[in-house]
Amino acid sequence: MAYPRPKGKRTKQIKKDTRPQEAQVWTCPICTHTVNIPAGPDARFKLRYTKTNHMMQRHSSEERQQYKHQARIGQQTQIFAVSQHIPMDQRSWTCSICQGGLPYIEKKHHLTVSIAEHKKQAHPEASFDRNKVKRTLDKTETLSKASKHELVGILLNLHPGPQNEDNTEAIHMCKICLVAGGRKRFHNWKCERRSVAPLYTITKLRKLIVKDPANIPRIQKALGKSKKDWVETRIVPDNKHSNARVGGPGLAYKGVRVGEAKNPGPPTLEVISLNVQGGLG
Repeated sequence: MAYPRPKGKRTKQIKKDTRPQEAQVWTCPICTHTVNIPAGPDARFKLRYTKTNHMMQRHSSEERQQYKHQARIGQQTQIFAVSQHIPMDQRSWTCSICQGGLPYIEKKHHLTVSIAEHKKQAHPEASFDRNKVKRTLDKTETLSKASKHELVGILLNLHPGPQNEDNTEAIHMCKICLVAGGRKRFHNWKCERRSVAPLYTITKLRKLIVKDPANIPRIQKALGKSKKDWVETRIVPDNKHSNARVGGPGLAYKGVRVGEAKNPGPPTLEVISLNVQGGLG
């Protein structure tokens, strides 16, 4: 009898993080003891080890329970204040409402937190998404050069009605390859002329067309397609049932009774049923 060959355990080689790390500082919230770890590849690991050792050796379980609601260890997030006096060429962000700016911030996390804190404190009731459509269209030319696509910006409605900040979505679409999406999709998609739009584009645009049928001429005009070429893209399905569905409730495809037939048949009709089953049936 052949016995199965024993399989040895394969140990996974863990790559050691050799990237340089900044000096770490941590202050115990209970006894205000300060730990300073010099810069090095294992600075954060040493800080976690020292912090855990300090909490286990110097404080009781009751004190550690109170510490659980505190923030995680590591460097504290620095929040920068917005100022009107920072030159435009030295700013990393400018507020669209008060025109104040933040200086150059090396860490992206610190920049994001500083922006959120300014919005919360200075403009709690303002909506910063109102200029999102305009910012999207302003990036059309830059994105077109970077991705080597012939892009156009299209404003489409989310609901029937006038186009405004709350009822409009801006999308980018290539006039050559008929791809719609964002920066990553254009960079990964090779621009080649095609008559039928990709499935992702068809799905995305049909959802917006169902929401507001007035988006059909907007898309056709932005792409510069003739009636024949527009049908070939298959963005709008070429059958009466689907066209009625995307055309809205007013254009629903329904049967219409136009009158009585020339020979309506007899006024009465009798139906006779015969049992053709076996004797016991």
